[in-house]
Amino acid sequence: MFYNYGKRKRSRRNYEGTSCKSFGFYLSISAGILSVVSLLFYLGADNQGAAVLPLIVCSILAEVAGIAINRFTGKAGVLMLIPTVNALLFSAAIILSIIPQVDSLGYLVSGLYSFEDMKAFILYAVFAILTWLGYLAASFMDMQK
Repeated sequence: MFYNYGKRKRSRRNYEGTSCKSFGFYLSISAGILSVVSLLFYLGADNQGAAVLPLIVCSILAEVAGIAINRFTGKAGVLMLIPTVNALLFSAAIILSIIPQVDSLGYLVSGLYSFEDMKAFILYAVFAILTWLGYLAASFMDMQK
């Protein structure tokens, strides 16, 4: 009649090690995919800011590094910090990307530019805001069960 009191149960992990991941982890991964899409749209935009591209690339690299560190060490400490850092990086990227586009957006509103002239930047802005919201929501969630 011994009941293993005080002993830790082994976690059930499948081959990929994804059974212990939570919704916040997958939300962070989907925001990482959206960040790559927003980077591709930003590369097609005119009047790019100098600091925006490194901020987006650092966010993508931080996501990949956090997943790799978690995969090899199994510790969630680094993984818990990644969405918060990426949300800060993307908020700075969004703010810094709007500054060079103020004149162009004014020309678009006044009718001097067409939507085709600003299409890449507008799509970048939509995907960047969705990415930021994804990282912001994931920063309040646990990364592992």
